[in-house]
Amino acid sequence: MHISTVRITSAETVSGFIVINEADFDPSKHQIWNSEVTVATPEPSSAEPNANKSLDLMTLAELRDHAKAHGIAIPATITAKADVLAHVLASGNASAADGTVQPQA
Repeated sequence: MHISTVRITSAETVSGFIVINEADFDPSKHQIWNSEVTVATPEPSSAEPNANKSLDLMTLAELRDHAKAHGIAIPATITAKADVLAHVLASGNASAADGTVQPQA
């Protein structure tokens, strides 16, 4: 099963966008995110050793640590790396050196 998604602008996230289902896109409420818009990137914290590592390159343990550092709760039922990555990205609170990371279908 494939669900089409779109990126919309969000001032509430570090990346400047959130991903929603394409079917939920409402042009009167949402604006498509323009990847060419520059978003301020905070300096990596020395407390987070993987701050410059792309999320998709992190191990499961690193992803869990990243989530914890960013206040993202990972339910105990999510155990696979791909599912943890998708949950972190869907939270809208993820930060990565490369803001273009997308979960794999």
